[in-house]
Amino acid sequence: LSEKLRNRTGKLEQLTKEIDTFHYSVSHDLRTPLRTIDIFAYFLEKRYSDKLDEEGKSNITQIRNSITKMGTLIDNLLIYIRMGKVPVRKKMVQVSDLVQQVIDEMGRSTDLEQVSFEIGGLPVMETDPDMLRQALRNLISNAVKFSATARQPVVQFSSSKVEGYSIIRITDNGVGFNMEFKDKLFKAFKRLHSEEHFEGTGVGLAIVERIVQRLGGEIWAESVEQEYTTFFIKLPLH
Repeated sequence: LSEKLRNRTGKLEQLTKEIDTFHYSVSHDLRTPLRTIDIFAYFLEKRYSDKLDEEGKSNITQIRNSITKMGTLIDNLLIYIRMGKVPVRKKMVQVSDLVQQVIDEMGRSTDLEQVSFEIGGLPVMETDPDMLRQALRNLISNAVKFSATARQPVVQFSSSKVEGYSIIRITDNGVGFNMEFKDKLFKAFKRLHSEEHFEGTGVGLAIVERIVQRLGGEIWAESVEQEYTTFFIKLPLH
């Protein structure tokens, strides 16, 4: 038994080293060539704009936009890795305060004037505020993005308690999705909507699922296309 324990401990340590190596590689080795490409694209745009036709200028814009998207993907991959490693530090949290913080932060970089946020009774629970805030940020960002085509975008928050758990609900009146593909919803790089219509990296919901699992909970969703989507987060109160 002790031999098996040593073997498993050794494998776990090796896996941790591999994850750390991958984390470093993503952080540095992938960012460096992106910065180089962006710098040269910037100089092309500034120094040779008078020599480029409209198609050339458009190509440079597409290059720089793609760099931005790649940078966002790298950021999300690092968050995904980190959320599987950092220790859970629980404290008493008022979830409605976290929701409001996320909305205020998003409002500094995104126009939210057309979106109505309806925050109902949300629980006080003992959980990791930083992890839960990240999960809420991803879900609220999704709700805003996919309800943008609605005449009056609405994002609603509510909750209920059951057997020592709280179920937090986040509902939007956006485009929804086909429930036949619900099993793909939380898989990294599996997108249910084309990037042509809705930008994204395909990692955001995978991050949310990892966080919820680290917090000892579950997450699932229900949706009707062109009507609504509701995400349910079931978390222990303590």
